[in-house]
Amino acid sequence: MKILLAVTIAVAAWLVNHPVIIAVFIAVAGWIVAHALTIRAQNKHFITQVINDARLDITRAIRDYQDWLSKVQTTIFTLPLNIICQEEGFSRQWSLKIAELIELFYRDRSALKWIFCLEEYEILFPTTAECRKHLLDRQTQIQQFLHSFLRELQSTFLDPAALEHRKKAIDKAQKNVGIVADQIGLMEDLRIYLQNLCLSSFTGYKIPERKPEDLSVPRLVQNQRGNLQIKENQKQRQS
Repeated sequence: MKILLAVTIAVAAWLVNHPVIIAVFIAVAGWIVAHALTIRAQNKHFITQVINDARLDITRAIRDYQDWLSKVQTTIFTLPLNIICQEEGFSRQWSLKIAELIELFYRDRSALKWIFCLEEYEILFPTTAECRKHLLDRQTQIQQFLHSFLRELQSTFLDPAALEHRKKAIDKAQKNVGIVADQIGLMEDLRIYLQNLCLSSFTGYKIPERKPEDLSVPRLVQNQRGNLQIKENQKQRQS
């Protein structure tokens, strides 16, 4: 112990007599610390960039999906115009309208692209895994609803004058199209959640959650484990 103390004192005395070496030592130590901090900052920036890029990809897919849902909803609500034209004596080619509906309902990749996007980035946003499955179930219900509507509308072709049957099919679709509107709102909840998750720590601000006045409207909320889930209210919209 005495030997170690003596060596330490000797080294300290030697360094005092060599200030240049002390300066070099301090400079090297400072460079090492600065380099370590730079690497840490670069790693943090890289991770942040990866997460935000993933958010942007998901957001684009959500927006495309919402646009598709809006087109579906708008198309169903404007179909009575075709009925009015037919009642007024204008020729309406329903076969062409059916072809347009099939193109819209079944051949737009936006209806499913968001699912694969969420699945691809699940490792970055694991809290979305549970709600993704439930949102997919709701999309399946939407496709079943659209398929049933098309089948009823096509059945009227057997009788070209079956105007009342077309009216009933369209009226039924309009009453049940609320499931599409609900899905638009749920996807908006997801978009807001991801934006708050990725950006609120930088801005210090969070976008308020959607709070529908209609209690029958479902919305996305976080459960006790922090996972997103669909909150179904007691009073449900018929669909």
